[in-house]
Amino acid sequence: MHRWVCSPEADILANRKLNWVIAGGESGPGARPMHPDWARSLRDQCAAAGVPFHFKQWGEWVSVYDRDRDDPEWNKVPKPGDWDRKRWLNLAGGQGFHGDKLNMMRKVGKKAAGRLLDGVTHDGVPA
Repeated sequence: MHRWVCSPEADILANRKLNWVIAGGESGPGARPMHPDWARSLRDQCAAAGVPFHFKQWGEWVSVYDRDRDDPEWNKVPKPGDWDRKRWLNLAGGQGFHGDKLNMMRKVGKKAAGRLLDGVTHDGVPA
C-alpha cells in the first residue's frame, strides 16, 4: 500500500492508477486544521475517475465560517472577539486573514468534528 501526500491543487488521479483513496484530517496533540476544499477536491477527483473514496474524519477541527459559501459579500465576518480556539485557514494552507477560499476553523475534538463531508458519509471501498 502506498501513501500519497499531495497539494490541494494537484490532480492526484491524472497520472496514476489508484484503486482507493482514504482521506482525513489530523487528530491528537498538535493536529492542524484541514481546509474543507481539500477533501472536496479529492472526493470530486475520485468520482470523476471512478475510484472509491473514503473520508475517515475531519480530525480535531471543523469549519465554522466559509467565506465563499456563507458570506461572499463579506457582511458577516466573525469579529476578533469570536476567534477563541479558532484559526483562519486559506486554500493554500496558509493561516491568517488572507488568501483564497478563507475558512475559520474551530478546534472541537475528533468526535465532535465527525466525518460528514457536505452532509454525506463517504465509505467507499475497492470492489
